[in-house]
Amino acid sequence: MKKIATLMCIFFLFVHTEASASWAYSFVVYNSSVYAVTMEEVSSELIGNQIGKVTRFSDKEGTYRGNFSNQYPKGTPYYAINGIDFKQQIAVKTDADTYVKAVYQRTYAADERPKNNGLWWMYMIGAALLVLVVLVVFVVYNRRSRRKQ
Repeated sequence: MKKIATLMCIFFLFVHTEASASWAYSFVVYNSSVYAVTMEEVSSELIGNQIGKVTRFSDKEGTYRGNFSNQYPKGTPYYAINGIDFKQQIAVKTDADTYVKAVYQRTYAADERPKNNGLWWMYMIGAALLVLVVLVVFVVYNRRSRRKQ
C-alpha cells in the first residue's frame, strides 16, 4: 500500500493541468503586429500581393511565435490592400473569394522578448534532479524493507 501511495505522489508531481481562457477578440499576428479581424469584407479588386500566412492556430490564450491566429487555421493567407499601408490594415482570406479586413492594434509582445532566455535548461536539470532523488529514496526504502523481512 505504501508503494502505491508513493507512486501516486510521484505521478501527481508531474501531472499538471493546462489553464485556458478565451481571447478578447479574433485576430491574426503578422510581422510582429496584432491585427484585429473585422467583419468588413474587402473587395477582391483591392487585394494586392500575398504578404504572409498563418503558421500556427491556437484557440487557447498563450504566447506564441510567428504569424498565428486564434480564428483562422494554419495556411490561411494574408494580403496587402491596395492603397493602404500594411502597417495599418491587411486582408485575410476567409474562403474561395472572400477577404476580410484586419486592423492594426499593437506590437505583439511575445516578439519583444529575447529569443533565448536560457531558463529551459534550468528546469530540465531541476526535473532530472527531482527524478534522481525520488529514485534514490525509492531504492533505499526497498532495500531497508527487504532487510527487515
